[in-house]
Amino acid sequence: MPQTPDFKVELKLLETEGTTLDSIARTPRIFKPQDLKAACQNTRLVCTPPTAPPWVLAIVEYIAVEFFVLAHRTGLYNRQKTLWSSLAKVSSVSVFQLTEGLFNRRSLPLYDLHFQDYCGRTFILGHFVDPSHPRDGAAIEKLFANFLKRAEKISPLTGLFLCFPEPFPEDLLSKVSQLTDAADPVARYESILPAPIAATLNLLAISIPTDKRIPAGTGTIAASSCKESEQPENQAPACNYLIQGGGEELSTAEYPATADRRKEQADEHCCKVRLVHPNLTTGRRIRAAAGTSLENPHDVKP
Repeated sequence: MPQTPDFKVELKLLETEGTTLDSIARTPRIFKPQDLKAACQNTRLVCTPPTAPPWVLAIVEYIAVEFFVLAHRTGLYNRQKTLWSSLAKVSSVSVFQLTEGLFNRRSLPLYDLHFQDYCGRTFILGHFVDPSHPRDGAAIEKLFANFLKRAEKISPLTGLFLCFPEPFPEDLLSKVSQLTDAADPVARYESILPAPIAATLNLLAISIPTDKRIPAGTGTIAASSCKESEQPENQAPACNYLIQGGGEELSTAEYPATADRRKEQADEHCCKVRLVHPNLTTGRRIRAAAGTSLENPHDVKP
């Protein structure tokens, strides 16, 4: 029996006739930055229940909306076309907090994100570590290995996202660079994992204020955490965005996914997410033609 998600984030359109991420994904080269902004303003994220931790919606929004815009602006979508196009098909995101223990189950500061289409089929898998908890360096490799095992069970996937608190673990970054052949000028941007997953993996890092972190020794992640048998089954077919209304708590947290709103939330709560791998070079665009990785942005249109 499929496990019920702890949180569910739905992506809804304000105007069905307006510019959407899907329309941009169909013909990306004809759209300009203002069109991307309009598509973001036309997208609303609704979280149920509204009590999600500060970083849950920050990460969901980054992957579902901001990464889509970043990839279009830099040309990364040329190298990650399958993943990028599928982001426009995301209808909802189911968030599962992982647990351990057979009889006395204990919640872990670890979350899986299932990006799903309108039929509830998961085609993008994300995972992140609660940035408010101290990190156990010895557990990182184990967490990564278990994440890949869960991904294999859900395949085929169009892509994966893995997010750690700042600073991103250097050893894991080196490992992923080797797995995805980052030494190659083309493969480094495609960032495709070997079979059987054979899908793009992007690495993210999130930062939060120091006053939001839990002191070390009060909840570290054990290296034995996240066993395969304790993960949510594949469902086939920032900030606490709690809205107050009339003095009563509303049943959902709802807001438009816009750059202005994102900045407002980042300034207020300081939940900031960035792309770690692939490492994009500022001021250049990633070329679509095979064999060449970068070119001057003035030489090619989006």
